[in-house]
Amino acid sequence: MKNKFFNFLEEVSDKIQDYISKNKRFLIVTHIDADGLSSATLLLHFLYYNNVEAHLTYAKQLEDNYLKNLYSKYPEDIFVFLDLGSGIIDRIEKYTNKETIIIDHHDLVSKNTQIGNNIIQINPRIFGIDGSREISTSGIVYYLLKSMDYDFEDITFLSLVGAIGDLQENEEFLGINKEILDELIKEDIIEIRKGLKIFGYSSKPLYKALSLSTEIYIPGITGDENKALEFLNKVGIPLKKGGNMVTYADLDKEEEKKLISEIIKIRLQNSIPNAENVIGNIYIVKNDKFYFKDLKEIAYLYNAAGRLEKPFIPILYFLGDKRYLGDLQDIQVEYKKEMIKILNNIFSRKIEIKEENGISIIDLSKYNIKDTFVSPIASLLSNIKFVKGKLLIVFSSQDDKYYKISVRIVGEPLIKNLANIVRESARKVEGFGGGHDVAAGAIIPKDKLEEFIKNLRIAARQESILI
Repeated sequence: MKNKFFNFLEEVSDKIQDYISKNKRFLIVTHIDADGLSSATLLLHFLYYNNVEAHLTYAKQLEDNYLKNLYSKYPEDIFVFLDLGSGIIDRIEKYTNKETIIIDHHDLVSKNTQIGNNIIQINPRIFGIDGSREISTSGIVYYLLKSMDYDFEDITFLSLVGAIGDLQENEEFLGINKEILDELIKEDIIEIRKGLKIFGYSSKPLYKALSLSTEIYIPGITGDENKALEFLNKVGIPLKKGGNMVTYADLDKEEEKKLISEIIKIRLQNSIPNAENVIGNIYIVKNDKFYFKDLKEIAYLYNAAGRLEKPFIPILYFLGDKRYLGDLQDIQVEYKKEMIKILNNIFSRKIEIKEENGISIIDLSKYNIKDTFVSPIASLLSNIKFVKGKLLIVFSSQDDKYYKISVRIVGEPLIKNLANIVRESARKVEGFGGGHDVAAGAIIPKDKLEEFIKNLRIAARQESILI
């Protein structure tokens, strides 16, 4: 089935080349997370290289009004949806009057590659490939462009940024993602080393990286630069070497071992779940064109920009405009500080966690927290198993009428259709949803929240997620 998938990509690439030869104009509609935005960077790089007129816009969700306005507002000839569309392809079909290509890896509504006369759907799930674990949209775009013998120059590494952003790397890559990684290592683009799961491997002074650490939460240090400095002095790790501030990349083996041991000790003393789970793969970009070297940090940058509704900043930077480096660094710090503030309030129980019959529920709207933080908070809390329930629901206000909801399975997944459960539960309350096997989301009317949770609970029991 994998060969059929790659053959289909070649068919679509022929069609794209035909569009280009006819001077067709492209509109790219991308999701605002790391996968969508890194995919948009790759595709724009290709289109600009070929002197194609292309416009970029972004969407958090594809509501009916948005789709209707999209197709009536933009004059471009070819519409390309990145990292969204498969879950609501029937709605897109309703409004489309242009040639449309959907490149997505989320759950399917239709298993057809051709829908009507105008829509081409590229989704690995159609070909029996696990879109939740084996490939993301950035990986699909990589192979689509590669089939046209495209030279990615210095941004080939973005092919795995989407997979990292979508949590497809859980200690290792699987399936096609692993094949991409092997290619990047063979081509001397990426190298791997083991280390602390903190961002800022070589881009931040170590004390700043520790104070901004959310992936491995360090009580008393996360969120406090002064405490991070005191901690490093206490354990005997120098702040400077050769006159420069020490980064994680500068540590020798003994210093690194000592740092890891002390962090685990603090986490154990504070009863942090999975306290010893602080080590992971660091994927290092081996070129000097970009300031950021850690693939996980790059994925975080894209996510941060999207969540703060500044998605074009990392795209412009990784397309080669270095003027945006300072803006990107500011975005990273701003996002980290907001995440730390939210997490500190959750861990200290200042933000309430309701436990209802196996479901943990966090309402961020009561604390005026943007809906763009719903998904990352849900993912982080479910990953560290902080909540008691088998299901975690995190939500906030999208606007006056609707809630944005993220749903996660906590712990080892028992099923492979959470996206279906969330979609059907949302549909029954006149909302819509979709996603992956263990992570899904929905938009629902505010007055239907309790009904949605009831539908979700019933469906989860039927699938043996809840007892």
